[in-house]
Amino acid sequence: MSDGRLGFWGAVSIGLGGMIGGGVFSVLGVVAVVAGTASWLAFTQRDHEAVNPVVPAVGVVGVLTFAPLLLARLYTEQQAVFWSVLALSTAVVAAELLYFERERIADEAEAFEVDVEGALFD
Repeated sequence: MSDGRLGFWGAVSIGLGGMIGGGVFSVLGVVAVVAGTASWLAFTQRDHEAVNPVVPAVGVVGVLTFAPLLLARLYTEQQAVFWSVLALSTAVVAAELLYFERERIADEAEAFEVDVEGALFD
């Protein structure tokens, strides 16, 4: 990659990393929505004998090591890509937050309508 182009294996790695990472975060989001605060119990109170803690620990170390390196490289060598990734990530997080909060927003809007109607007609 000395000429600044993305090679075949680099593109494959980015594609696989995006699919796997997206899947992991999607599943965690669904678990948090479905189980709510019980999701913390699901992760902390699972059967400790059946789960080998080394594999998740290696994954965490890998993410904590390579995510900053990737972002630093993008920022220094490909700023347009860095800002695109940052903007897209921000948009995805905002969309997810709005999506998972839509029932609460609808409930609050309905309560507001009732308050307004009560104030107008009382």
